[in-house]
Amino acid sequence: MIEGLFAEAKQFHGLRRARYRGLQKVSIQALMSAMAQNIKRIVKLSSEYYWLFRNYLSMRMQALKKLQIFCSQRLSQQFFIFRSTVA
Repeated sequence: MIEGLFAEAKQFHGLRRARYRGLQKVSIQALMSAMAQNIKRIVKLSSEYYWLFRNYLSMRMQALKKLQIFCSQRLSQQFFIFRSTVA
């Protein structure tokens, strides 16, 4: 797994050779390359799991709507029972 990350950095992110001279500048180049790889990974994961999360939310909203309807029907029935016994 690690070798693949280094190969990607070398091939696609310019880490075959240092672009700048000096330890600090080379470190910045390596960190920027790692950030680019992490951003690509985050985008890939978020697009894969978006549909699962979206389906989960829609199922939860449907369940809450059914619960709301059920509770409102029960409350209205209880209200009418209470009103008829008082009058």
